[in-house]
Amino acid sequence: MLYGKNKPRRDGKLRTPAECKAMFKKFVDRCFNLRRTVPHPMQKFRLRLSGRYRSSRVDEWIFSAIRARVEEMIILAEDTEFRLFSSETLVVFKVCCHHIYFHVYPTTDSLNVRSSSLKRLTIQFLPAFDYLDDDDPLAYRILTLDTPSLELLKLADSASEELKILHKRFSLEEATVSLGHPPVLTKKIDDYAEMVVGFFVMISDVRVLALSDLTMENLKDAHELDLPCFAKFPTFWYLTRLEVEAGVDKWLTLLHILELCASLEALIFKKDNQDSTGPIRRGPHGNPVLSHCLSSCLEVIEFKNFEGQLAEIEIVEFCLRNSRVLKKMTVRYEREIDNSKEDVIQRLLNCPKGSKCLY
Repeated sequence: MLYGKNKPRRDGKLRTPAECKAMFKKFVDRCFNLRRTVPHPMQKFRLRLSGRYRSSRVDEWIFSAIRARVEEMIILAEDTEFRLFSSETLVVFKVCCHHIYFHVYPTTDSLNVRSSSLKRLTIQFLPAFDYLDDDDPLAYRILTLDTPSLELLKLADSASEELKILHKRFSLEEATVSLGHPPVLTKKIDDYAEMVVGFFVMISDVRVLALSDLTMENLKDAHELDLPCFAKFPTFWYLTRLEVEAGVDKWLTLLHILELCASLEALIFKKDNQDSTGPIRRGPHGNPVLSHCLSSCLEVIEFKNFEGQLAEIEIVEFCLRNSRVLKKMTVRYEREIDNSKEDVIQRLLNCPKGSKCLY
């Protein structure tokens, strides 16, 4: 790992940003020139760019790393566009882009990740709220994954309108998913929701799954609007651990998802911090259908960022009453709030328990 510092010139003055960038380009070029004589594969290539760089130069560096049979590639680029190439040796790939720029109408900006050997993939796309010009209303981003051997996926994408997975992920062990449509959506909400549901169909054999509040917001909209695509939400036959970050207003949507978790053993519900600023909602009420996982397989439940609101208390009580094989329930307060904490604890202790093994 190499780190560069802005060392003073001989006259004692610091180099300008342009001079630093020129030195960095020469340094990377020199490294790859020396690397040509090395016979064994490159283990790791990490490229972090601050500011704009010429796309052709960045493409050349990436291609040189792939030509050197790189096994792990990490690209952190804020304002630089680049192309990706197919690779048969890549095992770990991570790319983070903080701004997505679209240009000439009516083109699309797409990212294709293709590798038969890739096992760990991290992608982070955050939207630029000003990326669409008035004369460029139809530009959008497409993300395509062609990685049949993938075992771990971390995907945060708030910029793409299309997400294509070319192979069902039978090998996928763990996935962290944060999906949200871009600020300006050129397709119908129904079509975007159907794309999100289709994504989960392709990863439904995952063992460990984490869902962000943004993802749950999209699923809640599809659930509450009773969109036809939500009826196609898949059953997770092999899922044993589910971690959800969401507000209490998404609890009913989560209950529907739990009905489709046939082997779930652990549920971690992390209350979204922003939820406390909204109106306090009621928790589950009436007689909802008791899901299979609550009645037969869920053994551990953990609540994080608990604040003692009525809706939160009712959710915990619902789990205590209806979880038949629950062995451990953990409630973690976000912070020390007030004396009502003791009252909440006493109320939960007095709540009827559906499981005899609970502690």
